[in-house]
Amino acid sequence: MDAEEIPRFDKTHIIVALAKQGDERYVSRSQAKRILSGLEQFNEIVINFKNVPSVGQGFVDEVFRVFHNRYPDKIITYRNANENVTFMIERSLPTADK
Repeated sequence: MDAEEIPRFDKTHIIVALAKQGDERYVSRSQAKRILSGLEQFNEIVINFKNVPSVGQGFVDEVFRVFHNRYPDKIITYRNANENVTFMIERSLPTADK
């Protein structure tokens, strides 16, 4: 089997609610950095916001702008975001991504 035939794990799914510690809310850049730690090794990252009622501007900015600017070849998508989370994510996206 040559290098082209070796299967690669290049996509990952992150369930944000599983990273919760105690009663914390997802508001800070440091929380986003904790969730993003090590994800630069994947080409596609799917972030699942199921059971996450809200997020802060710093959190989504770190995930959807800062991380993306640092690793522009990575594809970051999200799913299961409620109206509040979707609003915050869309506010953080560059105009071209909207």
